[in-house]
Amino acid sequence: MKIYLLENEELDVIRVSLLLQDLGLPEPVVFRSVAELSELDLTEVPPEALFIFDFELGDGTGSDAAKWLRSSSATAAQAGIVVLTGSFDGAVATELTRSDVDELCFKSTVDAEGLRLAIQRADRARLGRMSRLLYRTRLRSVATMLAHDLRSPLSGVLYETEVLAEEPDLSESAARVVALMHSNVQEALAMINERLRSIAVEPSRDLAMRLDHVVMSDLAATLREIYALKLEARKGTIDELISEPFVGSRDAILEILVNLVGNALKHAVARDLLITLWADRTPDGVSIYVRDNGTNSDPDRINRFLDGADTPSGHGLLYIMELTRAMGGTLRCSGDGTSYLEYCLHIPTHPETGS
Repeated sequence: MKIYLLENEELDVIRVSLLLQDLGLPEPVVFRSVAELSELDLTEVPPEALFIFDFELGDGTGSDAAKWLRSSSATAAQAGIVVLTGSFDGAVATELTRSDVDELCFKSTVDAEGLRLAIQRADRARLGRMSRLLYRTRLRSVATMLAHDLRSPLSGVLYETEVLAEEPDLSESAARVVALMHSNVQEALAMINERLRSIAVEPSRDLAMRLDHVVMSDLAATLREIYALKLEARKGTIDELISEPFVGSRDAILEILVNLVGNALKHAVARDLLITLWADRTPDGVSIYVRDNGTNSDPDRINRFLDGADTPSGHGLLYIMELTRAMGGTLRCSGDGTSYLEYCLHIPTHPETGS
């Protein structure tokens, strides 16, 4: 866990640092003002970060800092926030509620145990926000894919009715039917386009995510079931290496693997296709790998999509990029473009209790 402390009083900086030390937590990164904090590059903040803000500051309040953090588009916006205050009244309560602060501690009474409980509750609240973000992303992505899938054939029908309407030998009844079809398709496309526009501004929904014990062999078995027919047609095999289980969002990870394995089945050119899955634990999470033994895809071009330098034409890659960001992870691609292609999904993991 990385901790950021916003405090303008030196004695309080020392006191909080000592309390964190008593809890076995790392020394905080200290900021003395809201302005100084605003210079922090939030893209470099790990997803499991904790922010501790003093409420009364020289150039604003801890509530101001929390509003700035929560309004960010970075994963850090989901971080836990604990506010320290010397007094508490209705105005302070209103400000803290509006700024989506997780926990409040009184400076005069907080001790190591009280701070530990506040940090624990803030971390649970962070996991809840990450969970809701993840599932909102999945819902938006599924809705977008369905809308795109429907729009494509309807656009073809619209063009075909326009061509038919120009035919000189159409009977009066046939012309009415073609005109009615054209009008209905236009109406359907307008509804789909409106739905696509509304997805971006759809209000957040409070949906829970279940954290699971993730086992790579179980994921591989599920992928074999999903792609049984394609694997048979390609003489393909999905294999998994021995990997240590971990706690994470199994559903989201499976969604990403389904997309990556599907791309391998579509683009790989190896005669006997072999797709290998495995996971390696790291100090800050887990790295999940998907490798195939022969592809015509360009890993440099794929990484430009993943970096945001280029925009992919298909929705699938955009979808898994959103899922990856929602989990606070990264997705990278490597390979030589001919003999193998390998994806590495790195995500933070959660305690075995899921708390």
